[in-house]
Amino acid sequence: MLFRNRRLLQKVETPPPPISKQLETTTGLENQEGVKAPAYTPPPPPPSTGTKTSTAEVKPQVSETQVYSEVEQVAEFPGGINAFRNKVSSNFDGSAMNGDEGTVKAEVTFVVERDGSITDVKAKGSNPDFNAEAIRTIKSIKNKWTPAKINGQSVRYRFRLPLTMNFEG
Repeated sequence: MLFRNRRLLQKVETPPPPISKQLETTTGLENQEGVKAPAYTPPPPPPSTGTKTSTAEVKPQVSETQVYSEVEQVAEFPGGINAFRNKVSSNFDGSAMNGDEGTVKAEVTFVVERDGSITDVKAKGSNPDFNAEAIRTIKSIKNKWTPAKINGQSVRYRFRLPLTMNFEG
């Protein structure tokens, strides 16, 4: 048993190479190719189930004809909405009213087109004369709006403007 171990020790021992051989080595001086991992390709997305649960950063093409009510950047009148309201009130011809209506309200809606013009003006309120004059007044304002935008592209935008005026007799 003891003899066997000694023999094993003798086999394991190997003398180091001579110094001249050790100096010939080029350890650390040569670039070596490592193992190349295959390029990672992500798996394809799962097939759509028809429900919109996630909103990925996919920028859809905006429609040139659709009228949007929700946009990233709303349409704006030069000088802001108060400048528009002032123009409406100064151009409003109240002579069509009797003068004893008191407070009259209407919701005016219109489309700000992609070129900043206004179309499709409508007024909903209890007084038809007030509605008609509100429509005429909005149409008479010729200033171009800055169009609404989605993904940086101009879109048609439905604008809602509540109007309230007092007519005291």
